[in-house]
Amino acid sequence: MSYTTRSIIFVLILTTILVVTALHDTQRIEGFKSKDPFKALAKIMGFFTFLGKWFTWIGDILKCSVETIIGLPNCFVFYMFDIFIGTVALFIKLICKFSKTLETARKSVWKVMMQIDKLIYGVTGFHILQYPKSIQKMCYKCKNKKMPTMKK
Repeated sequence: MSYTTRSIIFVLILTTILVVTALHDTQRIEGFKSKDPFKALAKIMGFFTFLGKWFTWIGDILKCSVETIIGLPNCFVFYMFDIFIGTVALFIKLICKFSKTLETARKSVWKVMMQIDKLIYGVTGFHILQYPKSIQKMCYKCKNKKMPTMKK
């Protein structure tokens, strides 16, 4: 029997012992809400499902981080431009928070800019407020994924 096969069998035995022990303990604990062992098993299986989703989420974050680091030399200028624009936007938002009129004006100007962008895109085929699709595909391919939560 190979080392891998023995390891898999050993993990299955330990998992079975863990599940059986958990089911047995739920019957002996005073005040435990669930006297049904199948509900306890469902909770345990729900935990393992959550654990699988959590490790997948961590893997996606690591994969995205590695892709970003590898693409950094090609995308550095775009990232620096985003930091500059973000800093300017943050400064503008901070100033506008002091006046409701300025805040309304800022939102109205942004809506007009979006309409102009949509109009120009319809005529020319490219956005003035976004990077071209090729740059988005090269530098901004990662999507924010929410951390999985454990169901109750």
